[in-house]
Amino acid sequence: ADLPKIDAINDKVKTIGDALEIGYEIELDVYNQYKEFYEKSTSEDVVVAQYLLQFLEIQRKAVGHYGDLLAKYKVAEETKEILEFDQHINDL
Repeated sequence: ADLPKIDAINDKVKTIGDALEIGYEIELDVYNQYKEFYEKSTSEDVVVAQYLLQFLEIQRKAVGHYGDLLAKYKVAEETKEILEFDQHINDL
């Protein structure tokens, strides 16, 4: 079976928003690759499918975490509260 892979990042990162967008897209891509791998394995080997569920859960949480950070960043950017956002990230 083909294993999921992540392509090299060639994007220019100029702001924290850029970094969060790239991170979100990468985590979402990995999630979708695990999902495809899981769907293929359900018909071939249910033990492998069961094993993959833990990775799907980890990726689901990672996508959600990046999505939350990105949303908070966008609000902070619009309301000019970037320093407050920076403090929030330092508290993580």
